[in-house]
Amino acid sequence: MANYTKVEQLQKHLEIDYLEEGDSDFLGLLLNASESRLEKEINQPFTEFIDDEGELDSALVAAILIFAGTLYANREAVAYTTATPV
Repeated sequence: MANYTKVEQLQKHLEIDYLEEGDSDFLGLLLNASESRLEKEINQPFTEFIDDEGELDSALVAAILIFAGTLYANREAVAYTTATPV
């Protein structure tokens, strides 16, 4: 499971009232992917952003949840139109 965020946090963020069998594993996968992607994006380990209480900076937690929510809402890499440069 994810190191810095919890499935319960993502469940609350997504406003999911109940989880069916296997949902926790899927949400955990999304959190893992989000943590990994954001850690690479900022090019620093999250351990640099841990406070004295052992908690990750809240801005990073929010970013992880937002990115995981995006992955949850857009489960397929599909575009319904042709992408053209602007």
